Amino acid sequence: MPHIVLECAEDILARYSGEELVRQVHATVLASQLFNEQDIKIRVKSYNDYAVGGKHEAFIHLFATIMPGRTVDQRAQLSKAVVVKLVEMFPDIKHITMSIDEFEKETFFNRRMI
Repeated sequence: MPHIVLECAEDILARYSGEELVRQVHATVLASQLFNEQDIKIRVKSYNDYAVGGKHEAFIHLFATIMPGRTVDQRAQLSKAVVVKLVEMFPDIKHITMSIDEFEKETFFNRRMI
């Protein structure tokens, strides 16, 4: 883990490719030392139709879902590090956010568990 979905306005991808966004977020998450590199999963999803506060303003939001075991402070530091990196890349974008949720371990299942 983690599973990270970066959602953004389509215009964002005119400045950096989805591949570059994945690379930058991956490096930032890896630098947190909270996860093994092979466990970091990142996807980018862009939108043409959206509103932020009722306006058509560019945005980036990352939804991360991780297994339990990290402290609130570790999760907060991870969110901050990723947002700081994206603000460096997009200094003019006002809406850059990240949230982290935890999987419910009792209901999580993957192929390796078969």
